[in-house]
Parts: sequence; structure tokens; C-alpha cells
Amino acid sequence: MRFNAKELVTLAQQASNKFDKEGILFVTEKQDGFFKQREDKPIHKSSRSKSMSCIAGKVSTEKFCRLRGNLLFYFKSIDQFSEPQGVIVLEKFTVTTYTTHKEHDGFVFYLEFNDGLKQRLACHTEMERSDWIQAIKLASYEVIRAQMHTLREQIEKKRGNRQDVDVELVRVQQNKEIDINEIPLCEVSFQCDNLLCDAHGRPPNPSIVVHVRNSNAAGWIKYGRTEIVENSSNPHFNCTFQFRNGDGLNSATKIRFTAFDVREKLSKTAVPMGSAEIPLALIQETTRIRIPLQHLGVTKGFLSVTSWAPEEDKKTLRSPAKKLETPQKLGHRRSQSLPPKLGVKLFVPPHLKLNLLFANPVMRTYRLQSGLGGDISVHELMAESKFTFLVPQQLLNIWIAREKELLQEISGMGELGGIWRNKQMQLLDKHLKLLKDYSQAKQNLQQCNGKFFKASTKKADESLEFAPINLHLQRMWAHNNTLKRSGCLDVITVGAFTRHAGKTKTGGLIKLLHQLKDTPTRGDANTHKVQAANDAVQSIKTLRKEIVEIMSQLLLLAKTKNPKGMLPLCNEMIAKTRSLLTIWEPGLVQETFEFIEMHRIIEEPDNNSPFKKITQQLGDLDLKSPYLEDFATPMGPVPDLWPKSKESASSANAITPSPSSDLTKIESIQDNVKNFGQKSSDEIMSCSLPPSSIHFDTENANSIDKKSETNSIQETHFDVSGDVIEGSICENGTAENTGKSINFYL
Repeated sequence: MRFNAKELVTLAQQASNKFDKEGILFVTEKQDGFFKQREDKPIHKSSRSKSMSCIAGKVSTEKFCRLRGNLLFYFKSIDQFSEPQGVIVLEKFTVTTYTTHKEHDGFVFYLEFNDGLKQRLACHTEMERSDWIQAIKLASYEVIRAQMHTLREQIEKKRGNRQDVDVELVRVQQNKEIDINEIPLCEVSFQCDNLLCDAHGRPPNPSIVVHVRNSNAAGWIKYGRTEIVENSSNPHFNCTFQFRNGDGLNSATKIRFTAFDVREKLSKTAVPMGSAEIPLALIQETTRIRIPLQHLGVTKGFLSVTSWAPEEDKKTLRSPAKKLETPQKLGHRRSQSLPPKLGVKLFVPPHLKLNLLFANPVMRTYRLQSGLGGDISVHELMAESKFTFLVPQQLLNIWIAREKELLQEISGMGELGGIWRNKQMQLLDKHLKLLKDYSQAKQNLQQCNGKFFKASTKKADESLEFAPINLHLQRMWAHNNTLKRSGCLDVITVGAFTRHAGKTKTGGLIKLLHQLKDTPTRGDANTHKVQAANDAVQSIKTLRKEIVEIMSQLLLLAKTKNPKGMLPLCNEMIAKTRSLLTIWEPGLVQETFEFIEMHRIIEEPDNNSPFKKITQQLGDLDLKSPYLEDFATPMGPVPDLWPKSKESASSANAITPSPSSDLTKIESIQDNVKNFGQKSSDEIMSCSLPPSSIHFDTENANSIDKKSETNSIQETHFDVSGDVIEGSICENGTAENTGKSINFYL
């Protein structure tokens, strides 16, 4: 606990009229003897030690005590002018008495705190003990807060249980939102004069609160409040109010204006000064009205209400457009103390189709005085973006598709042996975990239907970690009717893109990117070869996709018997095929197949190995994506590249909810991968116990493979000249040409 000792000493030595209770108490505390305990050697208590020993003994001493609030000060002696010795904070405790009899130092009571500590106190008489117990019980903050709630309930009871219901809450309950293009019934501004000062002659800090009430409503609804003007008996408020028909207001609606003197801003402590009630029809009929503010039958000041109504069309059938509009006369300053006359036109900014991109708007209006001949009308709007939970779903779709592609690549290699089996299982487990996390996050975002905002209080919510914080639009319109000038400023605000739910101290995304950029790139020849092979594979995938699209267009033209446009498509397909053959180096392909054939474990079709079961589960998981290849492994059949029915692109691009069954399947596959990986690591450990040299007998393996059935892998081969030849690669690494014509198969 941190405290300022000098401040406490000064507080304890103040005058007696500032304390709740004073008197003499016996305070039991530890006394340091002549022999102090050493920290390195603990002292063991013997059976002869007593409670009044010199070491760590407790003594009841008579002291002068003072109680102020929840602080109980005690001094060094019974003299009130002695130095303060300590203070007890009276919070989270109970006062107990175990006996009613007098002990050696008086009548005893205890302060038992919730953390287990106990403080013993005693008084000379039983009456003093009762007084001290009653005063200490009323000293804690919890008791004072309970008293405050009781007083509030009594005030509400005298007011007839009338509570202010905010208009924003009413809109939420009725499932309504502000129509930003709606023309309001009228707009009003306020100005007070001759407000009374307090008993010390200080001017008030006035603020106006507006309540509305319809004829069929049960109570008043708080429609809004103005800003606080400090130390002014004649304030002019910049905040204005727009009464809207969308909130159920009409000419018969009652309007109540209440002036408050705000004593403290933080706790919103305010004292009502006076109020007035008028119908909305009276405000619409007049442009300016001055009404008294009364409280308990006494006038406390006056309120001037200035209103602006939308202009009505005064044209008739006989003179449709001949009547000229009279120019508006500018107001003049009547004195140095009063503000100029405000304009008479109602300004409604055109927001057009803003509601297509944003929702749940909140609007505020102001009228600012200007020395340019007219006042400035300001409209402030804040709205929530409809893309708050939509864009993260699109991003997660991209990451999910990427994880599916990597799972296809890892499982498509087949089951590897040796040290590569553990690496393969680790990669499968890693990407399955990412796929599960992304799918769960997407499902959580899809459940936020109808919500468009993530508050900063939910930044640590793991279910919404991919949604941006405080993403909203803040628009401000400024219009000067006299100068016929207006301007608009849009600001889109969003919180920092930080993974608050991760609880890591990495310094943020920018720091991580700088560390990655500053890291020196070190690698051997094999690393560069792997990177070059990866770049080649990605380029081949891109070219393959483009070639397949051109083939689809050619098939569509051939099906419709339309020869126009086929020749340019053929030339483009030939050019892309030559680019693909240039990227696909025969030496790299041959080395890749040699590596796979050396480390892959070939299982018989009837044997259900654990890896085969995992591959079948991955096939059942529906890893197909419109942007990727069909899921295929060497264990499975050759995929059909030309299905009869194909989904449209629009349906493929649509966001579909991730079924919960996929998450269950992913968890099941993860368990199988972990069990299989653990089993493989155990086998490797058992095999590595007796040290022996390991070699691959390729000749015997080829002879065994020749005896068994030849399991060939249907592939497409390209010779150096650029011809496309369909053939098969046997398990011994030899290629057999079928001698057919050009048949492009990828």
C-alpha cells in the first residue's frame, strides 16, 4: 500500500472539530525487545517463552486516538499534542466482542479484517466501548455508500418513482435508428438570463436538460442536454436540438426545459434551478419565445428559445413561380452584452446514400456565433461501419484457403518414413490447428449478425480478436447561410491493430516487421534451392489455373459451335504452356521424384495404415476450394478435371457459414495425427537404441517391386524440346511413353 506519511501526519494533527470521535484507547501492538531476531537464523520458541517476552511480544498501551472518516489515528502517548504513531484503515472488516467482562486493560473489542489480520482495542468503560464500536461501524466506505443508496431511494420515492429514460434507450428498445436524411420538425437553441447566484454570490454553472412527453406516454423521456457554461448568469448555449417525427413527436408533444447548476462535473452532481413546460406547437409557431424558469413557485431566471422550422412551399396554382422570395435581413447587435440575432433558415446536410455503408448513427447539432455576418450551423455525425465484421471474414477465408492448400500439399506427398515422418506429422498438426482456429474465429464473427461495432472494452475478447476496435465514421458539416458556404470533413477512426487477446510482449506488429527486415539472410545452397523450387511451384500453379480457364473457354466455344475467338485463345494457351515448360526444369523434377520415392512408404491398397485413415478423413473434411486444385493424393483416384455440373462463380464467392461439424472433424483428425506422431517418435527412439549404420538397398527394393504388382503414378512429362507426352512413371524410376498424341494433363 502506498501512502504519503507527511500528508497523514498533517491530517492527524488538525483541529478537533474535523474529527468524528476522539478519546483514549488501549492499542495492542508489537514491541521490539533488546534482542532482535536475526534474518539468517530463525529463533525457535521454547516452552518457557511467555506472551510478554522481549522477542516479538505484544503489549497493550494506552494511547490517544482520533477517528476521521475511515482512518483511525493513534498517537505515541495519551497526550493529544504528541506525535502520531500509526493509522488503521477501516475497510473490509467487522467489529466483534468475545466477552462482556472487564479484562486487565479494560473492556476489549476486536477489528477482524477479511485478510485474516486482527487488531485488539480496549476502553476504560463499557459505555465508551459501545460509542467507539458504533462510530467505527459507520466509518467504512461501504456503509457510506449504502446510506447514499438509501437517500437516493427516498428521493425517488418522493418524486413518485420518476426516472429519466434516455431517448437512445427507447430507440434501441423499439429497434429504430435515426434517419439521417429526415427533415426534422424544428431545431431550437437556448439562452438564459438573470439566473440567480448561490448564497455566497457566486454565479452558477448552468446546463439545460430537455425532456419530451407524448399524450399517450406514461412518463418523460430525456431528449438531451446542452453543454455546461461555467460561472455565468446569462449563458448562451451552442448545442441545439432537432425534434424529429421519427421519435414519435408531434405538435401535441409536451416539452420540459430544466436548468441545472452543475457543482461537480466528474460525478455529475447538479442542483435544479428551475423548469418550464410548453407544447411543441408553440415552438413551431414562433421563432423566439422567452419563458420563466420556476422552482417551488419562485422564478429563478428566464429561458429564451429560438427555433428554426423547414420552409413551406407557399406557391399557389395561379402563380406557380412568379412570386419572388424576399431576401433575408441580417440581424443587428442590440447591445454589447447580447449576441446577434440568429439566422432563420434550417440547414439539413445531404448525406445521400451513407446508410448503405454505415449504421446506428448518432447526431449532434450546434450553432456557433460568427463575426462574418451570420452564424455557422454545425452538424456532427458518428456512425458504425458495416464492414467491421465483414472484412475479417473475407481475410479469414483467404487464410483458410491457404491452409487447405498446404494440407493438400503435405498429405499429397504420401506417407514418408524415417525422420521425415515426424516432420510431416508436425506440419499436419500445425496447419490443422491453424485451420481450426481460423474456422472457429470465422464462426464467431458470423454470429455477430446485426452488430457493427466492437468497443474497446472487448479488446481482450478472444472470440472477436480479428475484428477492429472502435471502427467508426465521424462526419462534420459546417454551413454559413449568409455567405452560402459549406464544408464537410470525414474522419474514419480505428483502434490500434494489436493482438490484445494474445497477452504477449513483442512490441507490436511494426517492431516485428523491422526485426524481420533487419535479420540477415543466411542460408546454404540447399536453402536457396528449396526457395527456388517453391517459387517455381507457385508460378506453375498460377499458370496452370490460367491455362485451365482458357481450356474452359475453348470448350464453351466448341460446345456452342462458335469458331470465332478460338484462335487467339489457342495462341495464348500455347504461349502460357511454353512459359510453364520453361519454369519446369527436368532436373529439378527428377530430383524431387527421386527424393519422394526414396522416403515414401508404399502401402498395399488393402492395408489400412494410420496415415491412410488420416488422408481419408482429410478427404471427408471438404477441403475443396474454388481457388485451389481438387484434393488428391497418390492413395486416391485421379480427380475429374471436367465435372458435368460446376458451381457458378457468384456462389463460390459468397460467404457461407462454417458448419460446426467441420470443427469436430478437425479435432478428430488432430487427435489421430498426434497419436500417429507419438507412435512414430516412439518407434524411432526404439530403433535408435542399438547404434548401427542405415543404408538403402535400392537393388533389392527394385527386385521386390518387380515381383509385386506395379503401382504406377500417372503423371505428365515434358521433354526438353517442349512436347507434351502422356506417360507413366513406374516405381523403379523409368518412364514409359504411351505413344499417344498430345494430351495435356495437369
